Amino acid sequence: MVFNIFEKIKLFYLSITSSDDDELILERMGYKQELIRGLGPYMNFAFGFTEVGVVSSISALFGYGLSTGGPATIIWGWLVTFAMTMIVGYSMAEICSTYPAAGSVYHWSGMIVPEKWAPLASFVCGWFNFLGNAAGDASFAGAFASFLAACISLSGGETLSTGDVVGISIAILAVWTILNSIRVTEVGWINVLASFIQFSTVIFILVGLTARTSQLSTGHFVFTTYYNGTGWSQKSYVCSIGLLSSLFAFSGYEASAHMAEETTSARTAAPYGIVFTCFATGIVGLIFLLGLLFVITDVDVALNGPTLQPVVDTFVAAGGEKYGKFLSWLIVINLFFAGLSSVSVTGRIAFALCKDTALPYADYWSKVHDTSKEPF
Repeated sequence: MVFNIFEKIKLFYLSITSSDDDELILERMGYKQELIRGLGPYMNFAFGFTEVGVVSSISALFGYGLSTGGPATIIWGWLVTFAMTMIVGYSMAEICSTYPAAGSVYHWSGMIVPEKWAPLASFVCGWFNFLGNAAGDASFAGAFASFLAACISLSGGETLSTGDVVGISIAILAVWTILNSIRVTEVGWINVLASFIQFSTVIFILVGLTARTSQLSTGHFVFTTYYNGTGWSQKSYVCSIGLLSSLFAFSGYEASAHMAEETTSARTAAPYGIVFTCFATGIVGLIFLLGLLFVITDVDVALNGPTLQPVVDTFVAAGGEKYGKFLSWLIVINLFFAGLSSVSVTGRIAFALCKDTALPYADYWSKVHDTSKEPF
């Protein structure tokens, strides 16, 4: 199998001269250039970093992490996940440099496994990839609605019902879909803005909260405190499921590969996008988590605050009402951009699957708009 992988890569490179451009590389893989290449290297990275949405993802599952192992599992789980993700990310980046196509992982799996297993591997990987990203869209929409409800309640508004939250989730998915109908260049600039907002949010949280809080937790509390709110007694099991909060926060780092057909110099820009997304997610997430955990002194209080959103309640308890509201609204803004980018990536996966006739009505859905050059 390893021999087959290197043979395919070798043959592919030998068939391309050093002067070949992105369109010819795509043609060698059996596809024609249909989408506009409006993304530069940083825009490609911004798509990945915003789609992962580390600030949004951590905020959405922070309560889950606290109740499934507590601070110790959150921090050490994050470091382990970070290390493992970097290893996988480097491997994916190298494959992406050879096959920079929107199909990304499902296309790669079909190319590098033995020929007789290629259809099955590609089919399974493609559908898991598509359904996983679609579920990610829904999770971002649900988190956006939940945090919006918490912020409205915190600002003195009425408490939203479950029906209201579901309605907002559906509405924001529609908004993200409409926004993704504009040219990818404009969406790329939105993601560039979103990446800077995400970096700024972490700075506001780390500096603002630690400076304003009346009492910081000790390193012993942050790195060794175990908490079990699951009802299960076995530590190993609780800590294992606690890792899911970190795994969720890292998911989606292959987004840069899905945007490869719309990126200039895709053979280098998309792989770098994957690696830098993994690295930036790991560092920014670690800073964010340390900032949160060092201002929490009691896990029970954090989990059972008035808004039932541990991150929001932690912001208010540590930073005061006004600053807590400000940080909470920043999370809502980050969730908006994360969902927008996530829908973009899911659309590219669906487009790639349709080009390979793997979805119903593929002939229709694989069409590209004449003006915007966006996939239907």
